[in-house]
Amino acid sequence: MVPFTPVHRGPGILAKALLRGSFRLMVFGWAQIMMDIQPLIAIITGEGTLHGFTHTYAGATLISGLSAVSAKYPSQWGLVPLSDGEDRGFHITWRVVFLSANFGTYSLVLLDSIVHGDMEPLSPFSQSNG
Repeated sequence: MVPFTPVHRGPGILAKALLRGSFRLMVFGWAQIMMDIQPLIAIITGEGTLHGFTHTYAGATLISGLSAVSAKYPSQWGLVPLSDGEDRGFHITWRVVFLSANFGTYSLVLLDSIVHGDMEPLSPFSQSNG
């Protein structure tokens, strides 16, 4: 089963439509890519679990922070070509970056928890998938 589905993008697109400048779809997407690196390695190598630590809320918290820090400036720079030479205020606040990254990681865990019975989203505190 392939872990990379377009369904994961739906909540981000909805959040962008509702929150507009208070949400960054690029950061959301980057956070989800970071989440799926571990399953990709498991698929390529045939070793490890498909939905391991990265697909827990504890893992999502860690990956969210890493994603936010690594996405802030590239996301801002990606908006520069949209300007007409003037400063158009393409500064992304840390609050927006962390909100977008958190929503990206936590929504991925939530959606995958519904679809994949092998997940343990509350690990290491609980091994169940309620």
